[in-house]
Amino acid sequence: MKRLGAWALALTVCCGCDEAATGNSGGPTGVVTAPATTVEPSKLTTAPTAAVASTARGIDDEEHESVDDEPDPPAEDSCASPDPGLKPLQLLRFTWTDKIANRDPAGKLHIARPGQRVYAHLRLRNRSGRKRCVHLTFRVGTKKRTEVTLAVGKSWSWRTWAYNTLRGDDRGPLHLIVADDQGRTIIDSKLPIVAK
Repeated sequence: MKRLGAWALALTVCCGCDEAATGNSGGPTGVVTAPATTVEPSKLTTAPTAAVASTARGIDDEEHESVDDEPDPPAEDSCASPDPGLKPLQLLRFTWTDKIANRDPAGKLHIARPGQRVYAHLRLRNRSGRKRCVHLTFRVGTKKRTEVTLAVGKSWSWRTWAYNTLRGDDRGPLHLIVADDQGRTIIDSKLPIVAK
């Protein structure tokens, strides 16, 4: 009878902490924000450790948009070789911004100024079942300024970004082309550069 009482107490303690110990990651910190699920007895030993780590990071009770992005894997390891049967990446949102805060754009830019750092923030859905990548090319006028490859993990809502710092004498529009690893264009956008 004592064994049954101790087991029930352990189950109660672990079920209480399971709300903070299961679910999707909210980003690179590993903070967990999804609702509780049923705990299987075989998983009881891992739940308290995760709950302690989450509590130490100060999880709040606010609702968060569900994203399951993690730290970006190395981009060169993520690109898929050409495969016509591969599900395409879906663009959920694109934003020109001048600042990133908590992995999201801190505002929207409608024009850029010479000398300004301009971020291209993308939220993508990758349902292909494997890590992927996107290639970004920034141009000012007709001149290529920046090329970068960004990894896209398997996710319903993957956030990633890159930036280009404009020169003081830039006058043409900032032009961005984003293509996935299969060569499909996802974004073709221009942002006017206006002198002060």
